[in-house]
Amino acid sequence: MDYTKYKILIIGDSNVGKTSLLLRHSDNKFTEKTAGTIGIDYRSKTYFRGDKRYDLQIWDTAGQERFRNVTKSYFRDAHGVLVVFDLNDPLSFTSVRAWLEMLYLETGKSKEDLVIILVGNKSDLLCTVSLEDIQTLASDAELSSYIQTSAKEGTRVDEMFESLLDKLVDKGSEIKAAEGCNLVEKKYNAANGKCC
Repeated sequence: MDYTKYKILIIGDSNVGKTSLLLRHSDNKFTEKTAGTIGIDYRSKTYFRGDKRYDLQIWDTAGQERFRNVTKSYFRDAHGVLVVFDLNDPLSFTSVRAWLEMLYLETGKSKEDLVIILVGNKSDLLCTVSLEDIQTLASDAELSSYIQTSAKEGTRVDEMFESLLDKLVDKGSEIKAAEGCNLVEKKYNAANGKCC
């Protein structure tokens, strides 16, 4: 069976729920107190569209400043990106532009080369970031789309990943899946933050 592999990044400030979104999607679990990601975490998920198989390699990056040098090294070869902010934390929303700048700088890619979805997480709580500001940012940054999620309740989490995959598949030949570095087979070395 033919298959395509896509490298997906989850980026954003710490405590916005990146790990919770990944665990809800991969294991259908939610933990109220999740330890902050140290450097990077990884999961894979396989999808089928007709007779084609798609493997998503999903990389959950640490949001803390002290891990930026490690996490930036994983930006290369990315195809899709989920930029996550906390709907109840305006500072995490303000940081989205800085995350996008770092993404383009470290990947050497433009917004046309990547599928980027803006994700407002924690929709189960009272939102303090206005929808108008979110829509303005998504439009100004020319992001693929915006979605509100709740990792706690599982709201739209699977839909977010499915939508990302659909957008990658729609791009078709414009995106080439990762070649030469099989991130599933090669070992990740947490000590030096390197893979491949």
